[in-house]
Amino acid sequence: MIDESGDSKPRKGQYFTMTASVTDDPGKFAEIAERARKELNQEKELKFKDTRPEPRKKILREIAGTGAEMYAVVAAEEDISLDPVDAHRSAFGQLADIVLESLKGEDVTIKVDENNKAKGGVLRKIVSESSKKHGVNTIDVKVTKSIDDSEMQAQDSVAGAVGKKYNGPNRTDEYANELPKLKIHRVKLK
Repeated sequence: MIDESGDSKPRKGQYFTMTASVTDDPGKFAEIAERARKELNQEKELKFKDTRPEPRKKILREIAGTGAEMYAVVAAEEDISLDPVDAHRSAFGQLADIVLESLKGEDVTIKVDENNKAKGGVLRKIVSESSKKHGVNTIDVKVTKSIDDSEMQAQDSVAGAVGKKYNGPNRTDEYANELPKLKIHRVKLK
């Protein structure tokens, strides 16, 4: 599952981040989001930015407890010279390379939030090229609406934790620290 946080044309001192979680059981992510929505009385969509600090941490601890591997690419404002769509494509491609390299020989399905500026067909092409390069059998690339997808709502918490580490007036590691398997890679989008 892949989701981004921040603007792909960030202001000075800000970062664009994109995260991926790799799991054999994405249903666990859905269960976490559905349980959190029920506990928080959120009828529609679980969003990191709309959740208070303690429930955020609980959700992230539960996600960490699934054993999922988590990856992030982060690009500082000064490391981005591409237009927003091409920056998304570049970040997605670099993240796909990092993730798929670790999955050599596996069959994978990739799920991406539809808000990604690089649209489905382009994302499928990027994944296809990266899969061939790394010897991965990509079964499918699903582009989904997070409002309708509990798995992606949980992934939004991972993206939000990384985003909070790098952006905003109250930057903090406290949320990303709840994800001990998170591997962050600094990249250039040029």
